[in-house]
Amino acid sequence: TPSTTTMSNVSILNNVVYHNSQDPTAADTAGIHLATPAVFSNFAILSCLVQGNTSFKNGISAAGAVISNPASGAGIWVDTAGNCTVSFNQVYQNVTGIYIENNNATNAYGNVTWGNTTIAGVGCPTCQGGDGIAIGGSRTDLISQSNLIHNNTSYGDIQCIGTWGTPA
Repeated sequence: TPSTTTMSNVSILNNVVYHNSQDPTAADTAGIHLATPAVFSNFAILSCLVQGNTSFKNGISAAGAVISNPASGAGIWVDTAGNCTVSFNQVYQNVTGIYIENNNATNAYGNVTWGNTTIAGVGCPTCQGGDGIAIGGSRTDLISQSNLIHNNTSYGDIQCIGTWGTPA
């Protein structure tokens, strides 16, 4: 396993991002995506803030069709990070709204999600497409734990908050 390069105190603030994740052959893409590469055995992103952003129509064509790779198209995706805050974002009309995967001590609050949807049969085979907020784990070596999802508003999503996990 390669040694982990750690990034601390990463802030992504007050951006408008849309119509990303347009390539159906590119996996793991999103409007905003913070991630630790799968080859690392430790969290590489420690202490991050994703706040005040507007993220929409990622993985969705201009005509409104889902065109992203099935493992893509989130508005905001925080993947394998520790001690992050995702707050006061507007996330709408993506394949999935806010996606919190394999995180430790992530706090998500004050976000507004709506209209995040996917077509039946299209989506990550191990997760719930169309969630306003999806939280879960896909790795057995880095456990998703101590995350807090509170005081968010979700409407018109397939489901408000979805949870999932990969069997050990």
